Amino acid sequence: MDRLKSFLQSKKVDEQEYEPLNENPESHEGTSSSHQHHQHHHHAPDDVPFSWVEYGIFTLLGVAMLWAWNMFLAAAPYFQSRFQEDDWALQNFQPAILSVSTLTNLGAMLVLTNIQYSASYPFRINLALYINVTVFALLTISTRAFLDTSTTAYLAYVLCMVALTAWAAGLIQNGAFAFASSFGRPEYMQAIMAGQGVAGVLPPLVQVISVLVAPPEDSLQNVDGVTPAIGTAAFIYFLTAVIMSIAAIVAFIPLVHRHNHIVENRMIEQMAASMTSVEEAERASRKVVREWVEEGEREVSGGFMGLCLVAGLAFGSILSFTAAGI
Repeated sequence: MDRLKSFLQSKKVDEQEYEPLNENPESHEGTSSSHQHHQHHHHAPDDVPFSWVEYGIFTLLGVAMLWAWNMFLAAAPYFQSRFQEDDWALQNFQPAILSVSTLTNLGAMLVLTNIQYSASYPFRINLALYINVTVFALLTISTRAFLDTSTTAYLAYVLCMVALTAWAAGLIQNGAFAFASSFGRPEYMQAIMAGQGVAGVLPPLVQVISVLVAPPEDSLQNVDGVTPAIGTAAFIYFLTAVIMSIAAIVAFIPLVHRHNHIVENRMIEQMAASMTSVEEAERASRKVVREWVEEGEREVSGGFMGLCLVAGLAFGSILSFTAAGI
């Protein structure tokens, strides 16, 4: 009986301890709403108003992110015509392009992932776009000049251009998503993904337009050799990549100013205390994500990407065997 009484008494005490929270719900709701308002004020995406102009710029960055690689795919017939004198280059240039691009992009992502605190994401985006402008300007020139270059030299030249493009892709992929997240608007991340989708649709349209602009005079008789139509088509592909990158550079300028204004408003206290620039204040507030955490979160996606790489390399080899009659 004594134990039962003590148990019931302790239960009453416990109920009394929690009773004040239930007796004053208004106070509790006021505190909760105040806390939620505080969190909403600092963390809600509505702090930064949505802008369709900014959405369009991020979409353009997404297009520029994949446009370069898609132009290499679209120009495959031109490369075949340039490598026709060398059977080994003709059969293996596509797997070589894929391997160089993938390995370079992987190396770029590993290096950039380990440089987070001191990273300047606008600089990475601009650098990637300038690299693309330079690379595709050189490729555009190569469709009109140096046509008598040896196959080996031209293959090495193309692989160097692919490596630079892959490095630029790593820069803009790392920089654009981090830059978009700093705005606090999930729609802008979505805009980049939408731009990548657009980049997958527009290159075929460019191919169709290039054929309409420069139709082959006799497609059945001009199978071998670099015909004017194929050269003109490649010229259009590479030139559109240059134009797309320049457009992204110009459109990115007001977005950087907007970003600096947002960061300045958020970091006004830190800047007043010791920081000398907006970028320095933004870096001081960053939370560096450990590499092992990132790897743990993308095990599944990384596995599927590796599977796609193996399948792509195998497809290139099988295609080469088929072309060789094996």
